[in-house]
Amino acid sequence: MSGRNLVSEPLAFVAFDRGLEQTLADLGRWDSERLRGQLFDQLLPASVPFHAYQGWKARFWPATQSDVSSEAAVVLIGDVRVDESIESLEAQRHAAWTAASLPAQGFSQFDPRAAREFVDGDSANSEFFVFCLSGTIFAEDALQRFADVFACEVDCDLVYGDVEVQGGAVWPLAFSAFDLERALEQAYGAYCFAVRRERALEALRSATSLYDIFLSCVKPDRTFHLPGSVAALPRIDASAATAELIAASEAHFARAGMDANVEPRKAGLLPAVRVKRAVDWNERTTIIIPNRNRAELLKRCIETVTPAVHETNARILVVDNGSTEPETLDYLESLPAEEIDVISVEGPFNFAAINNAAVDCVDTENICFLNNDVQALDDGWLAELLWRLAAPDVGAVGAKLLWPNSVVQHGGVVLGTNFFAAHAFNDRMDGDPGYGDLLQVAHECSAVTAACLLMRKRDFLAVGGMDAIRFPINFNDIDLCLKLRQLGKRIVFTPDAKLVHLESASRGRDSAPDRKARFNRELAMLRAKWGAVLLDDPYYSPLLGLDSAPFSALAWPPRSWKARANLPPVPTVPPIGM
Repeated sequence: MSGRNLVSEPLAFVAFDRGLEQTLADLGRWDSERLRGQLFDQLLPASVPFHAYQGWKARFWPATQSDVSSEAAVVLIGDVRVDESIESLEAQRHAAWTAASLPAQGFSQFDPRAAREFVDGDSANSEFFVFCLSGTIFAEDALQRFADVFACEVDCDLVYGDVEVQGGAVWPLAFSAFDLERALEQAYGAYCFAVRRERALEALRSATSLYDIFLSCVKPDRTFHLPGSVAALPRIDASAATAELIAASEAHFARAGMDANVEPRKAGLLPAVRVKRAVDWNERTTIIIPNRNRAELLKRCIETVTPAVHETNARILVVDNGSTEPETLDYLESLPAEEIDVISVEGPFNFAAINNAAVDCVDTENICFLNNDVQALDDGWLAELLWRLAAPDVGAVGAKLLWPNSVVQHGGVVLGTNFFAAHAFNDRMDGDPGYGDLLQVAHECSAVTAACLLMRKRDFLAVGGMDAIRFPINFNDIDLCLKLRQLGKRIVFTPDAKLVHLESASRGRDSAPDRKARFNRELAMLRAKWGAVLLDDPYYSPLLGLDSAPFSALAWPPRSWKARANLPPVPTVPPIGM
């Protein structure tokens, strides 16, 4: 904005209340233009701030019209504000329900005998159970929406909804599709969820707390998320809840036959714990660092990561891509061969091809891609990544990266922003908990940056490595992660591995004409191959905005209210040359 006066005709600004695509559909005359309208909405998404939630909710909340009449059994754990919970149940549009309040022992522990009496007595005919804390205020359509999900989704055993929290006003917590890592560290979906009767009865044989029931019932392919608030939460004593969450997470690992240590961590809106899975330290890791010139960057990178290398049975592989500066060549010659290998990959800079060539030279079980402009802040970052990768279904782990001014550079990748992708939480300082405390707990996302990414070599080879033709410089890490997810692997971001990233300090920005053309080509390939998941990232709520700062606003209009499972993405692979 220059502040200059306009000398031409007045400008006309046009806004579309429900997006251009829906506006064209409502007009009913321009079906041929609906695709153009859809693309317009994807490239220029609209949003409103969280403080406008009440008005947004009044404007967009979906009408519930259903003839599903299955009986619901509501289990309120605790004896605080029970009358308020019952009053909200009496206002339900879903007529068939029964409820019981189970006295709490501690935060949400209950006597399993009382639960079984309710199951066999008043709720003997109930088809599904809803579990929550006493004092929970249900949305008037909550039970009906739960019932509709079970009626429509035969593969669904458990469904959880979004919730509202108080803080001077009403604020929405819009969740992702099922996220096991976040469930283990935060039990985010445990505060109001519904379970089919058979699954609930099975869980109640051993579960004795709200968290225990939730983690006993969840199965990734049979757990659904219902966008939109189903309840307003009562105040949660996070410190009192932490011990129960630790016990529930430990019980989950015991059922899975996996050794893990679960520790308390600082709570935010919700209680939180930290999971450390047992690692086979006999497995080796190679840290792959591509480099061209810039000896000072490479030297600082190696100096700061070497302590972690010593602690984790790792090695460093520097991949030199045509360095010519004498200072760099001398430094490479001086590196100790017993700890650091150096190979040369000639040719123009192609990040994907360089890393593919490096992996071919590696004989270790794990590989860690690391940019030469990354600097470690402590000695424990690599151990943290390995603790996460110890889960057999985890395909890749990414770290929390900061700019030198302590602003978050990478907090995971969100797909769909302006119809491509963005780093989450670029608008937050280090120490900020993030939306829904996502910068305080480990959680899954669709992709993480290869500026610091740990994975198994066999998984890298199984997906064909990085795509050096379609994504030579940009988006190869997103493509890699989505290929891993296609195989059923989880991608995990952890805030407990924290490093500084100078971002493109070594190769520069993509603003030059030739680089911009290449970037646009790679972006077109990303949209062509992964367009479906760009429009529906399972780890990002369809109620949240898709403008440049993820997790900062509500989508206008919401993209979907439909219940969703977390399913592997399906690509549309364009032929080479398209």
